[in-house]
Amino acid sequence: MKLQACNLSKLYIMKRKIFLLTVTILFISQQLPAQVYDTMVDLRDNRTYKIVKIGEQTWLAENLKFIPKGGSWCYKGDSTNCDEFGRLYRWEVAKRACPKGWHLPTDSEWFKLIQFLGGGKNAGRKMRSSEGWEKPSQEWNNSSGFSALPGGRGSFTSIGIGVYEKKGYVGYWWTATESGFDSRPPYYYLDCSDNSRIYRDNALTNQQFSVRCLKD
Repeated sequence: MKLQACNLSKLYIMKRKIFLLTVTILFISQQLPAQVYDTMVDLRDNRTYKIVKIGEQTWLAENLKFIPKGGSWCYKGDSTNCDEFGRLYRWEVAKRACPKGWHLPTDSEWFKLIQFLGGGKNAGRKMRSSEGWEKPSQEWNNSSGFSALPGGRGSFTSIGIGVYEKKGYVGYWWTATESGFDSRPPYYYLDCSDNSRIYRDNALTNQQFSVRCLKD
């Protein structure tokens, strides 16, 4: 009986070591630095962008800055905001703004990204760097390499006055999906006040949000 108890004790210790090793590996994997970036050149204006593979998807690791025909703006008309945060696009323009070989991601493609990063309650901290945010958090590790930026949003009043808000605090990104609540297209956003969550909502098509392109 003593021998059996001894063997059981050794088995327990071995299982515990395996458990602790697994936990340690998982902890380390969550603390890994951002994935290795590659680059692509948008031949329309010869601008170079960082790109990153996240799961089976390859994303721009920057907000789009291309100036298409139609509606796109710098936040408050300041070109330095375009340089840092990318341009803000109306939805109809956003759907055709990405370069050849890339496209505006659909709602389901955004969902696939977020699920790969642990779901809506956890993905946010893995998508943000501390740069550009007014209130960065130590919880943000950008382990995905997505490097989300808070470019804010824009819109126009009924008399054509531009209204801009939330730069430095919230990042908004269009989807290409046609249907949404009350026929409004969905978009995703990261709010500075929530350290880990990414949200989904529906917007008016004349609002102006950032664009992240996904490789075909």
